[in-house]
Amino acid sequence: MEDILLFSSLTLFLLFIAFKFILKTRRRAKHLPPSPPSLPIIGHLHLVKKPLHRTFQALSQKYGNLFSLQFGTQPVVIVSSPSAVEECFTKNDIVLANRPPFILGKHLGYNNTTLVQSPYGDHWRNLRRISALEIFSNTRLNKFLGIRSDEVKHLLLNLSRNSLHGFAKVELQSMLLEMTFNNIMRMVAGKRYYGYGKDVKDEEEARQFRQIMKEAFSYGGASNPAEFVPILRWMDYGGLEKRLKNLSKRTDAFLQGLIDEHRRKEEEDNTMIDHMLSLQKSQPEYYTDQIIKGLILIKHLLRNLSRNSCHGFAKVELQSMLSEMTFNNIMRMVAGKRYYKYGEDVNDEEEARQFRRIIKELTGLGGASNPAEFVSILRCMDYGGLEKKLKSLSKRMDEFLQALIDEKRRKEEEGNTMIDHMLSLQKSQPEYYTDQIIKGLILVSALNNSSSLIEKARKSWFCLILTS
Repeated sequence: MEDILLFSSLTLFLLFIAFKFILKTRRRAKHLPPSPPSLPIIGHLHLVKKPLHRTFQALSQKYGNLFSLQFGTQPVVIVSSPSAVEECFTKNDIVLANRPPFILGKHLGYNNTTLVQSPYGDHWRNLRRISALEIFSNTRLNKFLGIRSDEVKHLLLNLSRNSLHGFAKVELQSMLLEMTFNNIMRMVAGKRYYGYGKDVKDEEEARQFRQIMKEAFSYGGASNPAEFVPILRWMDYGGLEKRLKNLSKRTDAFLQGLIDEHRRKEEEDNTMIDHMLSLQKSQPEYYTDQIIKGLILIKHLLRNLSRNSCHGFAKVELQSMLSEMTFNNIMRMVAGKRYYKYGEDVNDEEEARQFRRIIKELTGLGGASNPAEFVSILRCMDYGGLEKKLKSLSKRMDEFLQALIDEKRRKEEEGNTMIDHMLSLQKSQPEYYTDQIIKGLILVSALNNSSSLIEKARKSWFCLILTS
């Protein structure tokens, strides 16, 4: 008898849930874009397959650039038209500003009160103002320029260690993540939590931080079925909510420990926590410890968003990147110009193209690989037309370098480049510091980046940069 009552109660409950879901779906369907057929309870969750963008692309081919899905109880609208996307985030940005109240935001986002999870309103506007003026402003970020440079040097040093004894495969993703987290935490609390030996002052504290970050970023709301099917959340499907509560407690204790540590210090450092604590003294009713902890979390949540935008490995041809960076270094010292990379990085694309072509030809015409250098008769015959090529290259190279010198000569203000310095010496000793001498010195600088030195750079370049 008891079993029959239990079974009947469960059946009625499930029927009630299904009826409510169908009724709710029909009401919404009147105002939603076209949608594929859905299943009771789960809606269109069965259509979600990896890679997700391919699934959406296939559905957009059938239902148009604007279509709707039902992820359990959560309605979703997919927009794949650029004009519609622009309208969503310009004219209707306030309407679409709020995020769904996910479990992650409840437990790790201080009950959805951080900038990322907070609904649009006065609290969100205040958080945005604080972030824009006190955390992410150009003035604040420029103060941390030294930290970013130092972390890049640490990355280069780690890369050099991996290739001291020859070519080595490097897993760049983890190294870049570690550099980013060290950047963030040095700005936030003045501490490094990734690295070796002297790089990390408190290994136990660093271990706690790494564990917290690892767990926090593994609990994505989009991959949790309980976010979309309430009955799974009530049952705590997979024990996720229990784990999040535990993680929330440890995260809060860790962040509070950082704040208390900085509060106890007599001297104020140039960190985000110190800056927030100084603001707390003037406005204690608003700059509470919880607000500060939420702002610390923002940096890591934003990092997680950028991390999740890269889902695969990519092969990187480091040799060409090192070569380009070295030439840019040289030419910025010589003439104050960059000739590699694109867009805003290069001021004159045509001039940069000429330089790259000259360097490519110059480094390709090496004397050691030319038989005519060692067999005179081949040189008389101009074997392979090398001398003809060199004459053409010499003419173009001379014109290019002369143009750089003339451009600097025409400028009224003297810059801090090698050419400017040579031209100032030319004024006092014109008989020696001729244009030809200056062009020769420029060539010496550029040819130091020959192909033979690139191989050397692979082993020792990082260390040379770090100690220069």
